[in-house]
Amino acid sequence: MLAILCQVKLLEPGVIRRVLQQDGSACGAPNAKGFAKPHDLFLLHLAMRERSLDSFGPAQTAAMENDVVERLRTPAPTLERLATRISIDAAIVPGMGG
Repeated sequence: MLAILCQVKLLEPGVIRRVLQQDGSACGAPNAKGFAKPHDLFLLHLAMRERSLDSFGPAQTAAMENDVVERLRTPAPTLERLATRISIDAAIVPGMGG
């Protein structure tokens, strides 16, 4: 979700490296706080990846990473689609929305 808000295209070559290097040019929309969080999450991922390699081995770790990449390739909701969904939910669920 933060990548959508910051317009960070995670699957494009070199983008993750730029995020890890805190290169704000990886952001299509300036958002310093929003950009810092994906950076921190990538650092967490790298630490967890090391633990996963130790615990599960390279094959299972690669399978888990492939699953994450496939989920990233699934079209993410746009801000407009999210707003529409919130409006629909508000119309369906009593007491939700304004």
